Amino acid sequence: MEDFKLGEAINFDNDNSEIFEATWDTRKVVVERFLMEHENKVDVE
Repeated sequence: MEDFKLGEAINFDNDNSEIFEATWDTRKVVVERFLMEHENKVDVE
């Protein structure tokens, strides 16, 4: 897994803003799923 800064990612996708936004939306969905799973685990405990 390559390490890169958010600024570099923004510069890289500057000409492909739609692709970047789609990727960002996907990341937010992944984060929301993770939080939901985490909350479920906490509730089980």
